[in-house]
Amino acid sequence: MSKKTPINTLSRRAFLKRGCAAIASLPTMATMANLTLTSRALAETAGSLEGYKALVCVFLHGGNDSFNMLVPYENSADFNEYGDYVTIRESLALPRSELLAINDPMSGRQFGVNATMPDMHDLYNQGDLAFLANVGSLIQPTTRDDYNNGIQIPYKLFSHSDQQNQWQTAKPGSHILTSGWAGRALDILTGSTADPNDVFMNISLGGSNRLQTGASVFPYTVDAINSAVLRKMDYGSSVAESTFNTILDATLSENYNDHLLQKTYAEMNRDAVDFAVQMKAATD
Repeated sequence: MSKKTPINTLSRRAFLKRGCAAIASLPTMATMANLTLTSRALAETAGSLEGYKALVCVFLHGGNDSFNMLVPYENSADFNEYGDYVTIRESLALPRSELLAINDPMSGRQFGVNATMPDMHDLYNQGDLAFLANVGSLIQPTTRDDYNNGIQIPYKLFSHSDQQNQWQTAKPGSHILTSGWAGRALDILTGSTADPNDVFMNISLGGSNRLQTGASVFPYTVDAINSAVLRKMDYGSSVAESTFNTILDATLSENYNDHLLQKTYAEMNRDAVDFAVQMKAATD
């Protein structure tokens, strides 16, 4: 049996290690209880609305050839965007016959969706998908001349990893990246009046990340496998369950006011257990 480290001798390194493990598998800190359904933020002005809307962010790490994802399709004598695309891309250009054509009603132009994305093509035609093209994490509109003349550009502009961070933080001019734009939005939405009994607003299926981290809000991390909830495990008998919960309550309720690290660590574990129970009840 491995030797347990008493909390009164818990080192800073062990605290951080265990704290990060708790963050990766369970809700973090007391502010997690402040997460609410989006409909709550709209309650005063849209009380008659049913259900809620969810913003789902799919962040694809790694490279993506976006120029072959949404392709210029016009090839008329007066407006040959596809020809320009072929000239620039050369051997990387996709044959026009293999593209799935879509029409942009605002500009009246046509574009081609990569043939490997038929579902996205269908969603667009159904009015359930929009493309935001030619956008990025620039500080301000920048031309080639602006760049050559030394205009302010994002921190480490051509660094792939830094650009990933800037997409999550929406702060391209800074290398101090402590929060993400979604996390900061949730800081505002939850405020200080959120009901701790509400369902969590900030859920991550991809682990801890900067995008969903705010000043007081952190993502609740889940995965495809249901995590065990300490208070809901099958202990074999009611006596064993009662005994375990008594020990757990005594451990989690103990105050460590004389040591900030001990106090914070105990609070994180206490909240993790309680919030996991709430999450399980909400999703069962």
